[in-house]
This record gives sequence, C-alpha cells and structure tokens, in this order.
Amino acid sequence: LDLDYGESFIRYRGERFRLTAGAQTIIWGRIDELPPTDRLSVVDLSRFILDDLQDRRRPTLALRAEAFLGADSKLDLVWVPVFRAAVLPERDSVWFPVDRERGRILGIAPDPLLAAIVQGASFDEDAPDGDGGWGARYSRSASAYDLGLTLQRNRQTTPYYAFLPATNTFQAQYPRAWSSGADIAFELGGLTWRGELAWISDFPVTRSDFSYTTVEAVNWAGGVEFHPGDGDTRVNLQIVGLNLIDAPAVLDRTEIYSFNGALDIPLARERWRLNTRFFVGLDEHDLYLNPELAFLGWEPHEAYIAVHYFEGAASTLGGFHEDHSVLTLGWRSRF
Repeated sequence: LDLDYGESFIRYRGERFRLTAGAQTIIWGRIDELPPTDRLSVVDLSRFILDDLQDRRRPTLALRAEAFLGADSKLDLVWVPVFRAAVLPERDSVWFPVDRERGRILGIAPDPLLAAIVQGASFDEDAPDGDGGWGARYSRSASAYDLGLTLQRNRQTTPYYAFLPATNTFQAQYPRAWSSGADIAFELGGLTWRGELAWISDFPVTRSDFSYTTVEAVNWAGGVEFHPGDGDTRVNLQIVGLNLIDAPAVLDRTEIYSFNGALDIPLARERWRLNTRFFVGLDEHDLYLNPELAFLGWEPHEAYIAVHYFEGAASTLGGFHEDHSVLTLGWRSRF
C-alpha cells in the first residue's frame, strides 16, 4: 500500500498579489503534451504516457508568489524547498524505463555490450537531498497575442541512469540545470497558433564508452488548434524537436523530431465522444496511437474503450514499448 498526497496548500490573496505554500502542481508552457518550458513539475511515469498531461504530473511542495502587474501581466516566482523525483512504476512493470530482460534502457539505442551490462548490474533510483530549485515566469496577455518568458534553475525530476563501473551500478542522475525559455500564442485566420522554445544548460547523455556527461540542448515546439466549421470538434496539431548542442559521440539520439496531436469529436448530441491522441516520429520510425470512445450519457460517469498502440525503431519510445500495446475498458466518475 502506497500513500501519497494531492494538492493541499494554504493561500493568501491580496488585490494584486497571491502567495501559495504547500503541495502544488505547476505546469508552465503553452504546448499540449510536451511543453518545453515545463521543468518544475514532478513527472508521473507510473503509466508512461497512457494518461493526459495533467494526469501525468504530481504535486510538489513549493512556495509560489504571483504578482499581477496591471490588468494583463503577471510575474510568477516559485521555489521548491524539497526535491521530489518522478514517480516510477514498479520495477517489474512494462512501463519501467529499464528492461532488465532485454538489457534495454528507454531512450538509448540497443547495444550488445550495454545489454550485457544492464542485465548484470544493479540499479539505484535514490534521489539527492536538497532543494528542487526555483523558477520565474513573466506572462502578458495582449489583444493580439499571449507571451511568456521563463528562467529556471532546478533539477530534472525524471531519472537518467549513469553507469558506475566500480560498483557495477546504474545510478539515477537528476542533473541540476539552468533553463531559459519563451512561449507565444496568437490567433490568425481563425486558428490558434502556439510556439515554445527552451534552452537547457545540462542535458544528460551517455558517451559511446558508457560514461556519463551533460551537454547543452534546445527543446522547441510549434502547434495550431482549430475547430472545423466552428463546431465542437477540436483539432490540435504540433511539431516538437530536441537538439543536443556540440554533443560528443553518445548512445543517445542527438536529434529528435516528432509530430503529435489530438482530435476530439462529440457524437450523438454529445452523448458519445471520440478522442484520438497520436505521436509520429519524423526523423525515425516512431508511432503511438491512442483512440478512445467514451459514453457520456450517465453523468457524472463515463464508460470508455481505448487502444494504446506502439511501434517504431529500436531507439525510439514506440520501439521500446512495441510489445506493450494494450486495450483498455474503463469507467471514470467526477463528483
């Protein structure tokens, strides 16, 4: 039995100031699913990417101050006094980022020597002590556009496994990095356009000799959202990229480009809903497809059937989980 806490905080509200202390879920950025400037939130990997973004994040203990600068601007300051690492699934779960049986680590290309090391080594996910870092975000909502600027100094919450040959152990690394970013959204031609860019000072990688290091990286994304025929159907399309800067010879992918999106279609006078999420690799074959059909006629309950389908090249997320496609039948309720 595992006990966990949800959002639980105390808050002071002033005329132009708000102070919040306690467990909070903070997701920055404008891009759905993979926002590049979302680096303060705690990632929930217990079900990999089967859930929507807001359900793949956990609250963290934080102190947050929000200053409202006029009617259309805000300064957001966050400090995380205690670092909380990402929530991982059980080690024998198919969603765990390491496959001991095959000798594979998620995100790293297959290698026969590395496979033998992974199969025989031990793994340590202990998170470091200390604070989780801080972040600052300035946002402005104007008549023609919405703009955001961020500066952060924090630890990555998802573990990156570095091999320590002296102890034959893969030690989870949570590198502390500087990051700066910008995001923008505007309407043009009846469409909502979004863009986001983040520079990261210390992105973890593994050299070809299996040693651990960090490099600079740029994470960017652009997307468009629209409602065909001004109806209730929603289409959201995005392109996301990750580029490592001056990386040495590494086992990791130095460039990743993907096309992702979501399609929401209400049916039968909104008694049914068809929702489809997808990720498609643009540089390497990588596919995740998630159609879901839900019956909404039993409010506040929903019954649904969904498919999560994976396939791809060996070094991709879809390739790592190619044998883990799943059909789900479920029930949701909101009270």
